[in-house]
Amino acid sequence: MRRNLWTLVALAILLSVRTSSAQIPGTINYQGYLTDDAEPVAQPLNASLDMEFSIYDDAAAGIALWTEPHQAVPVADGFFSVQLGSAIEIPSEVFAAPDRWLGVVVGGEEVLPRRRFASVPYAFRAAVPGLAGPAGAAGPQGEAGPAGPTGPQGPTGPQGPQGPAGSGISPGSTISGSTSHILAVQQNGTGNALYAYTNTSDGSLAALSGEAKADGGTGVYGLTNSPGKIGGSSVAVYGRAGYTGPAVGGAAIGVLGRVASYTTSGSGVDIPTGVFGWATAGSGISVGVLGQAHSSDPSAAGVYGVNKATSGTTRGVWGQVLSPNGYPVFGRNESSAAGAVGGHFEVKDRVWTKIAVWSGSQAYSVTSSAPKAAVVSTSSGDRVLVASESPEAWFEDFGEDQLTAGQAHVALEALFLETVTINSEHPMKVFVQLNDDCNGVYVERQETSFDVVELGGGQSNARFTYRVIAKRKGYEEHRLELFEAP
Repeated sequence: MRRNLWTLVALAILLSVRTSSAQIPGTINYQGYLTDDAEPVAQPLNASLDMEFSIYDDAAAGIALWTEPHQAVPVADGFFSVQLGSAIEIPSEVFAAPDRWLGVVVGGEEVLPRRRFASVPYAFRAAVPGLAGPAGAAGPQGEAGPAGPTGPQGPTGPQGPQGPAGSGISPGSTISGSTSHILAVQQNGTGNALYAYTNTSDGSLAALSGEAKADGGTGVYGLTNSPGKIGGSSVAVYGRAGYTGPAVGGAAIGVLGRVASYTTSGSGVDIPTGVFGWATAGSGISVGVLGQAHSSDPSAAGVYGVNKATSGTTRGVWGQVLSPNGYPVFGRNESSAAGAVGGHFEVKDRVWTKIAVWSGSQAYSVTSSAPKAAVVSTSSGDRVLVASESPEAWFEDFGEDQLTAGQAHVALEALFLETVTINSEHPMKVFVQLNDDCNGVYVERQETSFDVVELGGGQSNARFTYRVIAKRKGYEEHRLELFEAP
């Protein structure tokens, strides 16, 4: 199985590993995220995997300058973490040149592409006097640029840009302007371009909040130009709730969308929307909003919609398409276990209905705790008509014919015969209703036809109607099957 790897964090931890150079880190903390290549949704791995990490002098080929195996690395929900150099020391000579790449082998298969090291691991080389590169690479001392707008210029030190010179933005600051980007943050390494967190327990406060105060505005907008597949490495806005407390309705929310306005009409993007997903691709797999759940709890849901209004014609989840071949709501169960269903609907403590049901031995279009019914308009208003139910699966046909000199031969329609099973073990049932006077009739059944014969050798030409029922093909042995709801 091909695996996909996304690096989350790769940084040096300053640990004392050598008495002669206690200021130099001896290990590199490395964290990654592993998924399979399932379509259309890649799934995070959960396993203990053997891994091997190597430092190369080339992005694709080259020579392995250092290699360290790690046995049975635990991977939980795709995430894993190792300390490089914890088993085999990383020589400082490895970082004697500026271009180094990290190669990762998982289960005997190298995960490509290799990741290029940023500046931090090159601190290993500082342990060797005289090999740290020519002095002044960061520019003349003190050339740290203008002081930040929110405080006095801090000490620049020998490496000016690295000093604590003004933070640029202080708490409570406001940045305004009319350019295309008031604030742009670019990350060229492997970390987060912008990271915000909050320690408050107030549910109305957020680490990062977006608000649009003008028509057509957007509070938070995410755009990814990467062609990564669903579940892959291309994510415009990502929210994750690490809290393991209450389920739906509790305190753990990855992304929360809230709308405070109200409208009496509108459709599509004109409706006030808390979270809006828009897939504009003209072909291929395109998803506006994707929800995934990995919990087996009955209350867990990939997408969960609740309308808390106590009156009016409300909707918890609304699906709408414009294509004549589209599906406003599409449900698919990948399991073939007994009790698998494509959709489930219920009115609490009153009625439930399951659609596309697999019992383990038979498939059913609809199962329900209530009768199947139709609503028909009449002169006295809409009326409910209830369908007839049967303990067995039958197909039926109707027709009319006439005796000729006391006999009639009726051949069943060929297409009808393709849908039913008629043999000595499962004979058809024929019901005849006479429309004219005669001595009475009896029926002689075959597998594709039947004969109607007048009693007592009668020779009448009486007309009659008939009803034929036969076992549905594939459901011949079905009778009062035990149903166990999952």
